[in-house]
Amino acid sequence: MIKITLPNPTKSTIDIKKISRICPKCNSKAHIHARFVRHISDPKIEYVEQLRMKCTSCNHTWYIYADGVRRYSGRTSHMVFLGILLYSFGLSFDKVSLLLYAITLRKQAVKSTLWNDFQRSGQYFKFNNIFTSGRSAPEVVCEDGTYVKIKGEKACITFINDGRDGLTIAIDLVDERNEQEVVDMFYTLAKHLNLNNLHAIVTDGNTTINNVVDTLNGVYEYRNKLSRHRIKHALCGAHVKKNIRKRLNKYLNGLANPPPIHIQKIIKRINFILAENFPTTELGWLRQAHIDYKYEKNLGNLLRDMYINYNKYCTYQHSEDIPFTNNISERNFIEVKQRYKLTRGFKSREGCLNYFRNFIAITQDKISQDYFNFI
Repeated sequence: MIKITLPNPTKSTIDIKKISRICPKCNSKAHIHARFVRHISDPKIEYVEQLRMKCTSCNHTWYIYADGVRRYSGRTSHMVFLGILLYSFGLSFDKVSLLLYAITLRKQAVKSTLWNDFQRSGQYFKFNNIFTSGRSAPEVVCEDGTYVKIKGEKACITFINDGRDGLTIAIDLVDERNEQEVVDMFYTLAKHLNLNNLHAIVTDGNTTINNVVDTLNGVYEYRNKLSRHRIKHALCGAHVKKNIRKRLNKYLNGLANPPPIHIQKIIKRINFILAENFPTTELGWLRQAHIDYKYEKNLGNLLRDMYINYNKYCTYQHSEDIPFTNNISERNFIEVKQRYKLTRGFKSREGCLNYFRNFIAITQDKISQDYFNFI
């Protein structure tokens, strides 16, 4: 459930006792020069008062508006944000326009106006570093990506989330299979957020991260170390279990006859490892098993892969801060995948990023009073 307090005007007049009577230009005294009645598009209030102030010294004039009323528009910040909220959760601009008209029964907002509001909102989150400002240095981050359509072509969007609370700290149109792009994304993040305490990156099995971690650790000469700790690569336990069971079932389905006793014991041992969430005591058994059964094609390959990557499966046991799964990143993709199926995609790269910035800022409670003053 999302609860947001909107600065909706509750009075049609401005309290003249609380307004400032100091000129913003020369700091001299000022007075009310004129009063206007301004019609607005809002379901509760039809009009609001607008004051024109004038300096007694330099004759400079300026306007004072009611809270929640935009300077150059007949719509309140309440209605502007409601349009952004509705589009973020799946409605088209046509449907948003009709719904806002049904609520206010006044002038209908055109699609281009709603689109402009949405893009301005996304740019606000971008230039104010809304996802990293005020956050302490994370010790664990989770990385994941998904595909979207931009101008009819597939593009990969990558998320980096804080492992402590699952909140997004970076988002970009970066192919998670491209080592250089992912490395640059981490170094760009380091410009806005202190990553000196980072010691683990959790993924769902992306093999590119192995080289990325080596680069971030300063293994290659052209990069400096990102963290003062040695960063480890941890694999999502849920994805690992799913893939191992899938390969194991494929192996069993390929057998013409029931497996012999010794194969059944191996399968039982693998199921025990999965049930116990990869205990470290099983590493010695895997070392011997993958040698004994290396000629058993599919089963031998499975045992070998488990042995090679077993330390990554067990990384979560080294620290309480490292999560067993990468599900906190997967939660960002639920609405993304629905929109991917319902629409034809996005028209531009920046428009795609603005959509995710708005959606994540709303769902992760990043809305502030300064934001409403901006829109």
